[in-house]
Amino acid sequence: MPRAQQSDLADRPPHSPRLRPAIPHLDSRLRGRSLACSLVLSALLAAGSGCAGPEDESWRLAPRLPHRTTPPPESPPPLAHCNDRTGHQAGALPWLVGGTCLCNPSLGVLADYQSRGAFPGWGVATLQSWYREAGVSTLADHDECNNLCRQGPHLVKGGRCLVPPTPGTLNWEEVVSGRFALPPWDSERVEAHGGPLPRRTTPGLPSPANSISP
Repeated sequence: MPRAQQSDLADRPPHSPRLRPAIPHLDSRLRGRSLACSLVLSALLAAGSGCAGPEDESWRLAPRLPHRTTPPPESPPPLAHCNDRTGHQAGALPWLVGGTCLCNPSLGVLADYQSRGAFPGWGVATLQSWYREAGVSTLADHDECNNLCRQGPHLVKGGRCLVPPTPGTLNWEEVVSGRFALPPWDSERVEAHGGPLPRRTTPGLPSPANSISP
């Protein structure tokens, strides 16, 4: 070793960091891991900033209402009311006129109503307007809300929403079976709507037909 370098080493403290041997492989690993962590963090931040989408439709939903779920039952709940997901029950009239049908207006559903003499000469658009005039929100207005929207709860619970409930939730079982007890937040929403909608007479049928069951 040259004398100048020996003198330089002799002047340094015995525990100087400069005397510790360098580990180039370890340094490169640490730098690589630091770069990888930075890239992952950047990707997460970018994804989080864009998850809301270009259009915010949060106005449709009531603030932080619970989306309660229930374990799958051993047997499906009794079908007291049909809807768009269960399929229309032949002969069932709309719930709003005293029937058991909670389906949204469609050609097939309207044709079945008319086969019983109800809504003669009506089209789907006319039936849709009939619901709107009653203050009921249908699939033509919004969907996939599980009746947690501002028009909720479901029509059968006293609300103004006819969107079919989400299968697998407690709301689904309650709407399909007709067995439910309104929690405080739903009771408040029903009161805000002015209470449940009164039943209407069936266009094309006399008033006693409101109690007809399929």
